[in-house]
Amino acid sequence: MRHTLTAVIFSIFSLGLNAQDCVINELVAEAQPCVNSMFMVVIDFDTEYPDTNQFGVVGNATDYGFFFYGDLPITIGPLDGDGETEWEFIVYDLDDPDCQATVVLGIITCCEIFDVVVDPQECENMETFSAIVNFNSTNTGGVGFDVFDGDENFLGFFSYDDLPVTVTGIPSSGIGEDVIIICDNDDENCCTTIEFEGPDCDPTNCEIYSVDVVASDCANGEFFVTLGFSFENVGPLFSVHGNGNDYGDFSYDSLPITIGPLVGDGETVYEFVVIDSQTDGCEDFAVLISPDCPEACGFNDVIIDPLECQGDTSYNVVIDFIPVSTSDNGFLVYANGEELGEFLYENLPITIQNFPASGDFFDELTICDIVDTSCCETYEFQALLCGDCIIYNLVVETTECD
Repeated sequence: MRHTLTAVIFSIFSLGLNAQDCVINELVAEAQPCVNSMFMVVIDFDTEYPDTNQFGVVGNATDYGFFFYGDLPITIGPLDGDGETEWEFIVYDLDDPDCQATVVLGIITCCEIFDVVVDPQECENMETFSAIVNFNSTNTGGVGFDVFDGDENFLGFFSYDDLPVTVTGIPSSGIGEDVIIICDNDDENCCTTIEFEGPDCDPTNCEIYSVDVVASDCANGEFFVTLGFSFENVGPLFSVHGNGNDYGDFSYDSLPITIGPLVGDGETVYEFVVIDSQTDGCEDFAVLISPDCPEACGFNDVIIDPLECQGDTSYNVVIDFIPVSTSDNGFLVYANGEELGEFLYENLPITIQNFPASGDFFDELTICDIVDTSCCETYEFQALLCGDCIIYNLVVETTECD
């Protein structure tokens, strides 16, 4: 009887523990600022007694996937701030779908300013100029928009109904890198920044422009670049940089200049930045895709192996090597300046019979491609001494005078 009572008490106690159901509460969804008419949503909540360590998020007929409770808060998106969709999110425990909560974010309307056209006009003075500005927009406040310069100085307020408008007082950078910022008057997050080329309003400004680079013909897997450009109000010298290289300082009188040799791999994008030596910011650049230059003709891993003497004046030699960018016609072999014959690359290694012995400790052998006569290499190797009489290691010593 006592055992039965104990079992009943234990069962009731166990039921009490299992009565702790999973709960998701304080669910919130917060929209982030719009970017290009899209926005992100941050979701956070508290949970008690979850059945697993993961939860899922769905809403608006979309499954956003599974997440770990330990990763809260989470970010979902980007979502379309079209001003029509009413966004809602349902969070549920992965093992207990009944453990869920819903939050309605509502309709998000993203303001966007796009297709901006800036048409620079004449300089107003030596520091500023005006420009005609036009653009399209969606979901703006409708009141108007503000224009700022690149340093966020206010240039004016305009009505959307007045587009296109003329903006005055735009600072001239003098180097063609001018900026304006357009913002919806009712939404400080609805802004766009436009960089454009404005006029140089100070005629004394240093200018480097229209940089032009031309690649030469390839030679031995490399090429040179001819660089030229236009300039005004510059210092005595300019420098050229690019791809981590400093190509040096040059006089403007030396234009056009030649840079190289450069590797012609057919892939590298070479950059050439021209910088005036005297005025900061007075610079321009050009890029050039490397031409695909064939490797230089040559002979790699050359092996010259003398065999046995053929009498007193010659011996046999085995030659082997790896041809690089050679022709299909074969190669010539010379011994100490004397032509020995023509051979095919496909027959390597070859054995040359009766290689003429010079009688010296070292002989010379020259290999030349038949078509590319500039593709020649001469190699010195230890010769065989085939004569009967050999005198060598002659030493001459001087004594004190008598």
